[in-house]
Amino acid sequence: MSRHQMPVPFADDLLVRVAGLLLAELPGADQGDLAEALVLLPSARACRDLGHHLLEQSGRDALLLPRIVTDSQWADERGSALGLDDVSLPDDRIRAILLGHRLRGTDWLEGGDAAAPGLAEAFVSFFDEVRRHHLTDRILVSDDAEPLIELARAADAETVAA
Repeated sequence: MSRHQMPVPFADDLLVRVAGLLLAELPGADQGDLAEALVLLPSARACRDLGHHLLEQSGRDALLLPRIVTDSQWADERGSALGLDDVSLPDDRIRAILLGHRLRGTDWLEGGDAAAPGLAEAFVSFFDEVRRHHLTDRILVSDDAEPLIELARAADAETVAA
């Protein structure tokens, strides 16, 4: 599947313009077949409206529409196709709250329960950064902390030098 980007000026009605571009650019549009395309839009309402604009602008009684989905619907479909289970993953907005709740009452937490929310935010940021840099194997699997300490020292040195 090839990707095609089409710039749309802000002054234009986005969905009307996208419908026109799809009908003009897609192979098969002249036969009323747009099924080869995938269109990602921010809301279900926009998806529905684009379908109406396509049918209206085509001048046909029937039209094979492209796949028109929201980005989150598309991500869910891709996750399912890859066998990823997102049911067990908490929403990004509440990860720190859940972790903070788990940290409360631990006897090793310096500063008591009041320190839990801040520490939870720091942990969430840290693990996001670890994943972003593909270092999870060093953090989650390794029994030897020395390489991690060396990485931390190097990171501190870069921060101080900058």
